[in-house]
Amino acid sequence: MLCDPALLLPPPRDATTDGLDFWRRVVGWSANRRLRVGPESLALVFAAYEELGWPNTEYPACPPPLQRLAHGALSDLLGRLRRDTDPAKAVRRIPTLSPRHQGGELVEEAIGHDAAHLASPDLVAIATSAGHWVPPAEVVAFDPPPPDTLPLVFEPTDRLDVEIDIAVAAALGGRRLTIVGGVLDDRLISALCTRFDLPAERVRWFESQPGSRVNLKPLDGLQPDRDVVFCVVGHIGHPESTKVDNVCSKRGIESQHVADSRDIIGRLRDRYGADASR
Repeated sequence: MLCDPALLLPPPRDATTDGLDFWRRVVGWSANRRLRVGPESLALVFAAYEELGWPNTEYPACPPPLQRLAHGALSDLLGRLRRDTDPAKAVRRIPTLSPRHQGGELVEEAIGHDAAHLASPDLVAIATSAGHWVPPAEVVAFDPPPPDTLPLVFEPTDRLDVEIDIAVAAALGGRRLTIVGGVLDDRLISALCTRFDLPAERVRWFESQPGSRVNLKPLDGLQPDRDVVFCVVGHIGHPESTKVDNVCSKRGIESQHVADSRDIIGRLRDRYGADASR
């Protein structure tokens, strides 16, 4: 997540309430480990603090009890420089932004340059404040791309769908997903593989309907650090779902119940996407 440099630019020395809000915001964002600062934004912010004599200066509009915490938070954020992994990559034209940023031309150019410089699937959003954009928006567009657009995130605890999916993909990395019950759904398997970067060969589906028996012999090789199991209880008889639970329990695995196979994506996101904002 790219940092809007205006989140870090110091408030005026005579600021009062706004200054306190600024430092609270800096401390809040420092707790978000997703945040990264682009090279142009870092240069812009450093220049502003150097004019104040940073780091050997009091922080403007920062109450003394908060200064130590503010110093640590700001130093942490300024240390999160993100450069492109390709040193030969250059930004030929700095994109213009839509909507416009209230911080002015230098802030807009820093955001445009850094977004173009760092454009990749890993760049998922811009951390910012809602009041920085006119007109108010939830997405900013870049001309020319890439990126085409980036969503705006206004609070450190806000989570994007793509970030939750990335967290699920990380949790499922190297694991095998086993589904017991119901009728195999190729579209669901495709969605699982696409959203969570899951190879198709690591998804197994044992079909079963109420009143029928399911062959549970293939479950003998389940391993707690390798397997995730879902039992579609709405499409399997109670005796069979109980057998699935017993087999999983013996191997130290929780059999997760869903009423319908279409609930599996949501359950995975709820269970394994919790760390996306950290």
